[in-house]
Amino acid sequence: MRKLKTILFIIGILSFGCNNSKKNNESMEFKMVIQDVFNIKTNSGPTVTGKIEKGNITLGEKIILVSNSSEIIVEVTKLEKFEQENLQQVKAGTDDVGITISGISFDKIKKGDILIIKH
Repeated sequence: MRKLKTILFIIGILSFGCNNSKKNNESMEFKMVIQDVFNIKTNSGPTVTGKIEKGNITLGEKIILVSNSSEIIVEVTKLEKFEQENLQQVKAGTDDVGITISGISFDKIKKGDILIIKH
């Protein structure tokens, strides 16, 4: 019986530490896996879409695109969500977002690449 209580106690601790609530995601580093890439004919760069898994991102912020084991620093030039354009910030837990970035060409980005911020 004592072993069972110990196991249940450990499971409770592990479950508490793995809480994936929206609040916890907002305080972590930024991470978004790219679901799609669009080449909208503007001078501001390609637009990538996806769901933010961790943290938040602000317009004008420098972020890192991880692609094929290489890291490229890009800048956020536009943020949008469904029927909401020209946002100043987007955060984890929201619907899919569109992020227009500069500092890289359309053909260098593919589905599955990751946008991150390292602290």
